[in-house]
Amino acid sequence: MLFRSQVSLFSSQLRAMGIEAPIFGTDFLESMTEVQQSKGALVGATFANNEVSPSFRARYLATFNNDFQINHAANGFDFALLLCKQLGSDVGVLSAEEILSRTMKLGRMSAQQGEARLVTSSTGDKYFDFPVVIRRITISEIVTDSKG
Repeated sequence: MLFRSQVSLFSSQLRAMGIEAPIFGTDFLESMTEVQQSKGALVGATFANNEVSPSFRARYLATFNNDFQINHAANGFDFALLLCKQLGSDVGVLSAEEILSRTMKLGRMSAQQGEARLVTSSTGDKYFDFPVVIRRITISEIVTDSKG
């Protein structure tokens, strides 16, 4: 697994060795900072990820001057917002069951990574349903290829 700033270095080293295999990956590719540091080596790479709202992206870039961890930050922001909506003015300790119940009652929530909701599978498991998209790196931006 590669971490921040290693993606651009690794992709540049691949290309310098003459390896032209397609690059694919995860949310670590969601960084124009990495794309610029790769000097073109990441162009054409694809990955699955959540989209981040333009307003959150702008605030994040203005604050941190890079986008290395933007998806993790958006996820954390969404989780904090969910907790605030869920807890309201309660200051007591809630059981796990009460937290799940309150979260289910929230229904679909507009979040920094798209519409989200807590759902229950046919086997009774609970998970968050977020939209996932296929992203592709171009010379000047990261674009969404399709919504899934």
